[in-house]
Formats: sequence, C-alpha cells, structure tokens
Amino acid sequence: MDRTKTSSQPYWQMNTDYKTNGTTIRYYNADQHLMHQEVLPNRLVKLTRGNVRRLNETLLRIAQNQPKGSSVQSVTLPPNAENARMVRARNRNLRNERLASQVDVFARIVPSANENGAGVKVYFYNPHEENLRIDILNQQGRVVCTQYESRFQGGYRFNMAMMPEGDYRVQIVKIRQQTPCASSLFTLSRKPSQTLITSKSEATPDSSALVAK
Repeated sequence: MDRTKTSSQPYWQMNTDYKTNGTTIRYYNADQHLMHQEVLPNRLVKLTRGNVRRLNETLLRIAQNQPKGSSVQSVTLPPNAENARMVRARNRNLRNERLASQVDVFARIVPSANENGAGVKVYFYNPHEENLRIDILNQQGRVVCTQYESRFQGGYRFNMAMMPEGDYRVQIVKIRQQTPCASSLFTLSRKPSQTLITSKSEATPDSSALVAK
C-alpha cells in the first residue's frame, strides 16, 4: 500500500509481510531512490485517515532531511505460526538474496541540533555486510571520531558538542578496499549560548543552519 506515485513527487510505500510478521514503511524520493525505512516488528498499520496524514507528514520531514519516526497507530499481529526451523530457513534465504544483490553501500548524513547539543547523524544501508569505518575528519584532515559497523543497516549519532569550530567531513570507508563510499561536509560554529551546525557543499556553504541552545 502506498501513496500515489508521480514522476515529480516523493512517495511512501508500506508492506505488511505475514511471513516475517511485521510491517515495513519505505520512503522514496522523486527519482525512486530509498531515503529512509522503518521496520515495525509484530505490528500491523491500518490505513486510516490519521495514519495516512502521519505518513505524509513524515515523508515531508524526511525529504527536508529531518528524519523522525512516523508515530503511526498500529495493532499487534497474531503470533507467527511458523516453527523455528522454517523461520531460520526463510531468514537465511532473505540474507542470501541481499548478499547477492548488486546494490552498493549508501548513506544519508544529516547534521542535527537539539537540547543535547550539535551532532551529525549517519544512516547507512550495507547490503553485503561489509566492514565499514565511519570517520569524522577536521579541516586539517585528521580523524577526530571513528565508528566501526558491519550491520546491514543502522544509524549512529556523533556528538559534536565538545568539538572546536570549523569545517568537518563525514567519510564512510570500506575497510577491505580502503576506499570512501560516502562523504559529506559540514560546518560547526558557535555564538553566545548557541551552537550552529550547517551542511556544506564541496563548493559553497549551505545557507541553512541548525541551532542548539
């Protein structure tokens, strides 16, 4: 079930799979590239008017680089009647399909600011479960934070509250190949009682900033 698709608008897609006993909500941009995904284990989401409104609002936030859960109302799915052996076999087949796919690592890198201070969120999809290294580099090119990942999908928030002002780069590296597969620039600056963290293009800074007080 999904929002009406057009060639010029983002859309969401929802699927309840009784084999895996859960609901998956995917959000796509106008080019049909996956922007964000929510998995609700053991839950069924009914397409009520309120839930459709919440999904549309979440789609808008994600398109504006403000990812947040949809907070849809859901009910519990009946217990899975499959035995443990069947569940293991199904999960093994799903994993093998993912490992054999041609999809490469991709990530969304989002500067964020809240009452806990400035940070940068990294959401990644790693279909082949490769060993990844997520680095934060300062403007001198020195690594100041590192996180290792091998999960097939997930997210991590780097706390920048104690970092000095300046330009930083988030870089995701495939450890085996030692080659970056994702990279993004951002700027951290401070004013009295405020910290600003701003996305930055390779050429010119973005005019929008997130503020933490």
